[in-house]
Amino acid sequence: MGALPDIGHIPTLVRPVFRLPIDPKENHMDLRDIIDRPLWTLKQLFPLTYRTTYGEGDKRYFSVWRMWLGRCFDVETYQIVGA
Repeated sequence: MGALPDIGHIPTLVRPVFRLPIDPKENHMDLRDIIDRPLWTLKQLFPLTYRTTYGEGDKRYFSVWRMWLGRCFDVETYQIVGA
């Protein structure tokens, strides 16, 4: 199996998965941080499909992509017209 092409990441489509590991105000790890890290790692082992809509200027777009081991591939972007 060949290597996946590196098309980079799409920062406008992906929300941050974690917050900082330690809350600077309270100086302890949040329970959600403890749970999110292993779940995020487990999700990276499977090529999951993600979908989103976003805008750039006055145009709207719909994107579908697959992510595996932290890399995006099969990215398809469509412009939304008449919305």
